[in-house]
Parts: sequence; structure tokens; C-alpha cells
Amino acid sequence: MPAIPAVDHGWIGVVANLMGASAPALRLLISLLMSYPMAFFHRKFLYGKSVNIQHIYFILCGSYIGIFNYGASIFHAYLCILVQYFFLMFTKGSVFSVLFAFFFQMVYLLTEYFMTETENYDIKWTIPHCVLTLRLIGQAYDAYDGMQKDEDLTGDQKTQALRRFPSLLESAAHVFYPGSFMIGPQYPMRRYLDFVEGKFGENGNPPDSISPGLQRLGLGLAYVMIYQLLSPYFNNDTLLSPEFESASFLWKMVIVGCYGKILLYKYVSCWIVIEGSCILAGISYNGKDKNGEPQWDGCENIGIGLFEKSYKFGHVIASFNKCTNKWVFQNIYKRLKFLNRREISQFAALLFLAVWHGLHSGYYMCFFMEFIVMNSEKAFESVVSKFPALVRWHNSTLGFWIDVVLSKTFLIVYFGYCMIPFGLLKWRLWTKVYGMIYYNGTILFIAFPFIAQLITMTFCAKKSKGKDKEESKSDTTATLKSGVNGNKQD
Repeated sequence: MPAIPAVDHGWIGVVANLMGASAPALRLLISLLMSYPMAFFHRKFLYGKSVNIQHIYFILCGSYIGIFNYGASIFHAYLCILVQYFFLMFTKGSVFSVLFAFFFQMVYLLTEYFMTETENYDIKWTIPHCVLTLRLIGQAYDAYDGMQKDEDLTGDQKTQALRRFPSLLESAAHVFYPGSFMIGPQYPMRRYLDFVEGKFGENGNPPDSISPGLQRLGLGLAYVMIYQLLSPYFNNDTLLSPEFESASFLWKMVIVGCYGKILLYKYVSCWIVIEGSCILAGISYNGKDKNGEPQWDGCENIGIGLFEKSYKFGHVIASFNKCTNKWVFQNIYKRLKFLNRREISQFAALLFLAVWHGLHSGYYMCFFMEFIVMNSEKAFESVVSKFPALVRWHNSTLGFWIDVVLSKTFLIVYFGYCMIPFGLLKWRLWTKVYGMIYYNGTILFIAFPFIAQLITMTFCAKKSKGKDKEESKSDTTATLKSGVNGNKQD
């Protein structure tokens, strides 16, 4: 289907050139900002009204945003919603309905990738469609869980289960909701239904969420500015430039660290902007804290505090793309618990994420790096815990802050290293850059778990040998004492 061309000769193209951005990127940002007046209109005129009217309004808003960005390509979203709805209508709540949804939506998405992927990361209609894919598969899972007994479900499954089969309007509105249609966040249909049914408001009024929503918008726009200012200096061209190739190894690693951080800001800025819209509308409501204050993190895709303060890879993973990671944890990782192997479930979840992102080899390398990095970090922490002196050092004030500075520096540099394939995508590009820095991160993270095991075995052997010596010395002392006492008795 025809889509909006990458080169836009209208006013958007002119403004994009002035900003130093691409026309598709500017269209995407405008689309995210459109969700704010749409949320205001809903609060003012439609909140608490007929749920069907709300569904229709959200479908129209999301469709307009989709057409504004990608023209007639919006057809693919309508087709996938209709095919799944009519198929699930005849196989309500069965395992087969889940298998069909999973297979059909993923094959359709991968076919789109195969037909449209280019050398670069393109802002095209596959972006909202990959969000749609998870959302529709999630609907099938939740409908299946709704047919099961409570005792057979986990806590999350009970909360998200659909006890009745969703209507076509509900399914489409869940997908097209303008505050999440383009880039997420991902959330279950149960949250959307609770929102339109007014369960997040008080006394029939919308929740008091205008101020926190606009504050989030301000923070998001600040990150957009940071990205726009720094991305010209740290981008794909930087890594492929002759200047980078001729730089010293240490300077290359500094550039790699900055590149990864700025690349992440591209996603962070968009997520924060759209999260503000979800807060404003009220769909982000997540109950009240212990002080009775409302919490607005129900659609939080980036834990910005943890993300910026992180000094471990686990912190970044826990703070980044939270809604998608939660979806994968619930619907891939936990559904494979019957295998009784955490490593297999973890690998399968990361493989699914790579496939879901696209067909470029860079995605697969990036998530492979995540797999070996997380295992290396766990191995490192396990080794440190076996040395009391290191534990005491880390628990001291001075030791803790020195460790944090060193760990933070290491994290920035090597998270940037892991992001190189994600940014460059093509095998010939990311392998070229990895070759220029000697694949040092890949070698380090593959080798360290084996090194950690060797250190642990050596430490345990020394500890056991020392214990045997102590026991032998104790036995010898006891024997001598026994002999002395015996002589005295004689």
C-alpha cells in the first residue's frame, strides 16, 4: 500500500530541515503531541459517556494519526484486527485461538519487515504495526485465560483475564487508542476497559492528572532537545567515519559509550512524551501509594530515575522499555515455565524480542549481547559475594562510591558497545565497527562466566584446603594434649 514518502516537500519537510531532523521523525513527534488535545477533548466531553462512543472516538483518532503518518498503509492494521476477531469469535478461549493469533500476527509482521526493510532504521508503518502485533496476541492470551479456572492462573493472569469475549469495537479501540497506537506503551485490554468504564476517576469525574501529565510532557520535550543537540556528534556516521577508525582504542570506546547513550535518548524522549498523554487522559492510573496519593506509572515505559542513576546492566534492563518487557515476561518467559529451565526461558524471550524487532542481524546480535551481559553480571556478583574483604569494601561509604563511579563508567561504555548492532543493523556495518574495537566486549562477556567459575573453584579449593589444615592442626593439638595428659596420669 502507498505510504507517505520519506522526502516530504511540504511544510513538514521545511520545518524538519530547519530542525535537523527527518520529515518522518517530525511527523512522528507531531503525532505524539496530537494525543494531548485528543485526551483533553475526551476528558471534557466524553469521559463517563457511552463506552461505545468512546471506542469509536479512539478508533477515529488513532486512524487519523496513522493516515497522517503512513497514508493507506493503515489498511494493514484494519485487516489484522478483523481477521483475528472473526477467527477468535469461532474459537473463543481455546489454545488454538492463541496459537493462531501468535502465528498469524507474527508471520504478517515478519512479511512486512521482509518486504519493506532497507539499509537503515526507517520510520514507517511497521512501527505501529509491531505494537499492534503484541496487543492482538495479548488479547488472545487474555481471552484464553478468561476461560480458565482461577487456581490455574498466576496473579497477573487473573488481573488481565477477559471473562467475556471482547467486541470488535473494544478490540479495535484498544489497538487504536491515540496515546499508545504509534509507539506504545503496551498494556492489556483490561486496563483499557477499566479506563473507558470510568474506574480510574472519582465521583464520575476524570482523575486529577492534568498537572502530572503536562510535567511529563515537559520532561519528554527536554530529552527531545538533548537528543537533537547531541545526535549530530554521536550517530551511525560517527562510528563509520575515518576519524573514528584512526582514533586510539580508548578514545573509540569513549565515543562508543556516548553513541549508545544518545541512541537510547531517541527512544526515551518519545516514550516520556507519549506517557504524559496517557497520564493526562488517566489511563496510566495505578492505584494510590501508602500516603493516599495517586500513582501514574501504569503505562510507564521508561523508569527515568533508575535509568539515569543506574550503575549496573540489570538496572538499565529493568528501567528500559518496561511495558514491552513486561509483556514478554508474562506471555513468553512465564508461559515456558513448564520447561523448568530459567536459561531456556530467558533465551527464548530475548530471541522473540529480536524477531519482533525485525530481520536485521543487528537486532539478534544486540539481544545476544544482552543475554551474555546479564549472565556475566550475575557471575561477577556471585564471585564478589564469596570474598568477605570485597563485600566489606563495597559496604563501606568510600568503597561504595568508588565502585559506583567505576561501575557507571563501565556500564556507559559497554552498554554503548551492546547498542552498536542495534543502531547499525547491517552485518557488514556493525561487524566493521566491532572489528575496529577488536570485539573486546563480546570476548569479555562470553569469557567471564567461565573465568568466574574458575575463580570460584580455586577459592573454594583454597578454603577447603585451609579448613582441612585447621582441622588437622586441631587434631594434632588434641592428640598432643591427650599424650601429655596421659603422661601426667602415668
